[in-house]
Amino acid sequence: MAAASGRPLVVELAVEGMMCMKNCGNTVQSALRSVDGVADAV
Repeated sequence: MAAASGRPLVVELAVEGMMCMKNCGNTVQSALRSVDGVADAV
């Protein structure tokens, strides 16, 4: 999705409370990348 200026819309999400010990961040990134319209998740 592009903002009215024609530039990509950038959204920052703060994810808190994850308690797993292995690769939780990768799981969140993969889920976000699978959403239609998401160009990247870092």
